[in-house]
Amino acid sequence: MGRYIIRPASDASVAWTPNSGSNNFDRVKETLKDDETTYNHTSTLDNEDLFLGQDSGIPIGSTITGVKVHTWMEKIGAPAVSAALIYDRGGDTGQQGDFSTTESYVQYTYDIFALETWSYLDFDGSADSIKWGYKHRQSQTRELRATMTWVEVTYDPPTPTKSPDVVVDDATVGTASWTTPENVKVLDAANATVILNSTTSHYLKTTDYKFTIPAGATINGIEVRATRSKNSTSNTAIDNSIKLVKGGTISGDDKSTGARWNFDEGDEAVNPPSFLSRHGGAADLWGQTWSVSDINDSGFGVAFSGSTTGGVVNLFVNHISITVYFTPSDNGQIIKQVMVVT
Repeated sequence: MGRYIIRPASDASVAWTPNSGSNNFDRVKETLKDDETTYNHTSTLDNEDLFLGQDSGIPIGSTITGVKVHTWMEKIGAPAVSAALIYDRGGDTGQQGDFSTTESYVQYTYDIFALETWSYLDFDGSADSIKWGYKHRQSQTRELRATMTWVEVTYDPPTPTKSPDVVVDDATVGTASWTTPENVKVLDAANATVILNSTTSHYLKTTDYKFTIPAGATINGIEVRATRSKNSTSNTAIDNSIKLVKGGTISGDDKSTGARWNFDEGDEAVNPPSFLSRHGGAADLWGQTWSVSDINDSGFGVAFSGSTTGGVVNLFVNHISITVYFTPSDNGQIIKQVMVVT
């Protein structure tokens, strides 16, 4: 699960007065509260501030699992002053309160996740994304101050699976060359082919998967899926070597198991799952240490080699994909929660 903290980036609709300057968002966007240094204030019933945040950078396709509005507020003087936390999502609005404030700053939290069906697009910083803030709710003329506000979003990122953009024959191992290696880019009726006679193929080297794992993420595991077959029912074809490519160099653990390839006439698009082999997994790093830049690099990929015994066999590889499992980073730190508004 990932977590993003969205700070105010612009004023959407504001009625409170900044203690200095002309922009309200600039008074409450800090990452650590500064109490009386920067704040917005008002003494007027129903005055409210709504803010737009920056683009959160939540990965496309993520599932939102939590949304909370947080604000540090205080009242000035002993008499009671009520306040509320508010949000606006494309015209769908909500308010949580009225709650009593104190004479020193306290963090108030409004859990709004269950009130809407959220999308990662609600946090992209556009004019249609979430707006949030706070509201004065006391009928008497009594001052409220807000010094810091933010939205906390938790999410489950999609597990990306990608196909290669570059596929070549690599003679690091074996003696036989692959023909039409570029056919491996897409799962369809076209294959990369090699003809073996009790020999071993070159590597089919695939790279440039164009991953866009977010900065700061932790790489947990890598899985390779290969759709491959042979054209002989009598002669044996097996995996010879399956290694990852890091920075353009074939390296790490060899995940070949000697598994036999299934027979087919060369058209795996008819029923691809029956010819699918899996290597690695969600917690398998193939004996290496991986950074986000390693995965996103155009030199990241996999090298695949087969071998045969018993006579002439055509080997077909239709497609090789990579799935990367990762945990996204936390882009901010929540100040210790003091009060929850329910």
